[in-house]
Amino acid sequence: MTALAALLAPVPAAAEGGLVDQVERLEIEAGEFETEGQLIYAEENDEETLLLGTTFEYGLTDNFQLGVEFEAEREAGEALILETIGFQFKWAVIDPEDAGIGIGIQSALTLDPASGELGSETFLIAESRLRSVDAAANLVIETEPGDFSEASSAYAVRLDRELSDRFALGIEAGGALSGEGEGSHFVGPVATAALGDSDGAAAELGVFAPLSEEAPGLQIRLEIDLAF
Repeated sequence: MTALAALLAPVPAAAEGGLVDQVERLEIEAGEFETEGQLIYAEENDEETLLLGTTFEYGLTDNFQLGVEFEAEREAGEALILETIGFQFKWAVIDPEDAGIGIGIQSALTLDPASGELGSETFLIAESRLRSVDAAANLVIETEPGDFSEASSAYAVRLDRELSDRFALGIEAGGALSGEGEGSHFVGPVATAALGDSDGAAAELGVFAPLSEEAPGLQIRLEIDLAF
């Protein structure tokens, strides 16, 4: 898998508190190890929030992948805190290469390292690939650690076009449907580029603007992807 394809594959969806996160896709390759680093900056109520995420994934087969994810957060004036550790799997039930629309699921058991309590996060994934255009949609259902009684839901959609084998442009939208951040909606452009001469490294930059009063202000997402 090339670096550009790797970033267009697993590109965490609408997120915690209605913030932008990442759009999950169905690109899985047997025997491939991948690491993703993600930095998200958001302005909320005149305060700045910084989210850091690191994911390690390994493809057991061409349609099943295991991974672990670490998520940390720093709010204005506070120290960086490790919020959750997620143990996840991804299953491409229908490969988009074999059908017009691919269908899959990614589900994680999340652990709050401070309290030891468990939560969950599940992505229902749809993806379509047509020549140089890739479209993906996620419905995300999440429960907070220690409280499985009430779930929140979010969505994300994304459309990318490869302009060359090393560069792609896209547009992404998302938001929160229920729970924390309900009513938050945002949209923005995303650019993806391969790094150097390697097929195993790529970077992505997205800038997002609010579409509703509930949404944060400016949001910026930077992601680095390495595949081995």
